Amino acid sequence: KNIKLEMDLYGDVEVDPSKFTVAAGEMKYDGTSKRITWTIPEMPTSVDILSAQFPVILKVDNPTQKDLTSKVRMSADDQTTNVTIKKVGDGITLR
Repeated sequence: KNIKLEMDLYGDVEVDPSKFTVAAGEMKYDGTSKRITWTIPEMPTSVDILSAQFPVILKVDNPTQKDLTSKVRMSADDQTTNVTIKKVGDGITLR
């Protein structure tokens, strides 16, 4: 429960939160910090995967920019063990 995923966007990007599609929970975009946050109150054990779609437009091509996003940071509370799980996953690269 209390699942939270966050990543920061890099470069000159355009994001339209009205086009976000999530299988569960809520996804928000903070334009000031350029951070996408996806919160999911609870994920049943019968579910293996929750998906999300979030269109991002890179407005200016910067040839030195290699990453579109930071690494994805995830935290969740495991109800069985009462332990907080923290993981860091790969970000989205451009080249």
